[in-house]
Amino acid sequence: MRKKSDTVRYTAKQIKARIAKGDDRTNWSKTDAVTSAKLEASIRADTDDVRGEPDWTQAIVGIPAPKTISTSASITMFWNGSGRTERGIKPS
Repeated sequence: MRKKSDTVRYTAKQIKARIAKGDDRTNWSKTDAVTSAKLEASIRADTDDVRGEPDWTQAIVGIPAPKTISTSASITMFWNGSGRTERGIKPS
């Protein structure tokens, strides 16, 4: 059975027709009201913005400790029988 997807695809022609019909949900008056200063302030306030310089005071010098995970025998058998090249997968 095929999974139902929420993703839809439209051609450029279909998108233009939908916009002409009024199916566009973009609030253009709100978008046009944003000044350059407001936009710049919003960008500066974005905590997920990665373009800035990293905070090196939070850096930790050294090599991270190795990570280990526990797996059941069935998971180990799955990975080892899949023909993939994962290394270090051992039953716990």
